[in-house]
Amino acid sequence: MQNAKTQKGLPVDGVTIAITIVALAMVIYHMTSAQYIIQSAELFLNTHIGMALILVFLGKAQYARGIKRHLTLLAVLLSVAATGYVQIFYTELTDRVWFNTPLDLFVGVILILLVLEATRESFGLVLPVMILIIVIFPFFGQYFPEPFNCTALSISKTISNLSIGLSGIYGTVLSVSANYIFLFILFGSVLQGAGATRLFTQIGGLVGGKLRGGAGLTAVVSSALLGSVTGSVAANIAITGSFTIPLMKKMGYSPEEAGAIEAAASNGGQIMPPIMGISAFAMAAITGIPYINIVVMAIIPALLYFISVGAYVQLRAMKRQLTPTREEVDVRELLLSLPVFLFPFGVIIGLLVMDFSVAYVAFWSIISTLAVSLARKKGRSSLREIMEGFIQGAKEGAKIAVMCGAIGLFLETFITSGLGIKLAAGIETWSGGHLFPALVIIGMICVLMGMGGPAMTA
Repeated sequence: MQNAKTQKGLPVDGVTIAITIVALAMVIYHMTSAQYIIQSAELFLNTHIGMALILVFLGKAQYARGIKRHLTLLAVLLSVAATGYVQIFYTELTDRVWFNTPLDLFVGVILILLVLEATRESFGLVLPVMILIIVIFPFFGQYFPEPFNCTALSISKTISNLSIGLSGIYGTVLSVSANYIFLFILFGSVLQGAGATRLFTQIGGLVGGKLRGGAGLTAVVSSALLGSVTGSVAANIAITGSFTIPLMKKMGYSPEEAGAIEAAASNGGQIMPPIMGISAFAMAAITGIPYINIVVMAIIPALLYFISVGAYVQLRAMKRQLTPTREEVDVRELLLSLPVFLFPFGVIIGLLVMDFSVAYVAFWSIISTLAVSLARKKGRSSLREIMEGFIQGAKEGAKIAVMCGAIGLFLETFITSGLGIKLAAGIETWSGGHLFPALVIIGMICVLMGMGGPAMTA
């Protein structure tokens, strides 16, 4: 199946071609859906999770060999079959939501297992194991004393609620991924392909060359800028860390200090407006608070976070009497490159203030990025770079989609078992009905949940 051609060190075989086709199809589908209604809401979510599952498993097959590769390709086929079943028999499934056939339930179990496995492949073992524990708990919790006692549905009704009944996996969280998150992740990848990463590193280098913190401050500034448009910790570390960590070590920071500074700075990317990772979209969807309001309220806390990290870096460098390595930055070229970032950023803020939908805003932010990128004469992005941006964005969006589907299992179990009501009542009881203690308790819960999985879980 393989030939001599390679793409980023990987053989360009049938799997690589399939990834390109599915990724671009996912991009086209979501870009078109942002402007026109193609399918009903439930079928839109099914297409979204179907493409995401296929893309995640194809990505795994690209690296796997032997029996693992064959099993992963089998997962691809099962993803096509399971989501195709929902697509074809959607009307019948909605009619018999509480009276599913054995085949319905079998497909439902396959969907649950596929989503959990894709989440494990994308984010590790902790999150799917935690979700499995929560899903299974009601079957034992019904025999526990208070406050651990909860309601348990039959196995068939549990499977229906979690998957084939078009809730659970297909719940609010997946809707957030399909309608909001995917397009903004795509925007961040396209912006990187258009050269924004070079711009951010130049600005970071300019700041780092003027202050004692040097490369440490370069990491903080570039992570803040990159995080504002990607919202991804992993992307932040991979892009900025690849050059800031060696620079920090060269400047005199210890390897542990360099890694810690980059990790702290990159983590702030998921709370930096306007994208703010996936948390802000989930907050807007669940609470009903307009997204622009959440963005505005997040500006000061995000800036305080980065100022705190930057202050630590500066004080640490002063204590150790480190001397920054001054890098040559072409200020003129930097100023000419600013529209690549400022114009799409302005489009996002302007359209949000004008109260357009988030999907509409994301669509035009991508279009504006492409327009500015292609309008430049010097440093114009090639078609290959833009295509790679689309493909990489689709891959990252697919990972978020399967995680959102898995979290839907978590939330649905909390609702149907009564655990959610007990948790809310417990917080009110423990806080004595006072707001500040309640916020402290919620903060502690979020920290614990965040230690076990991505921010969306918390």
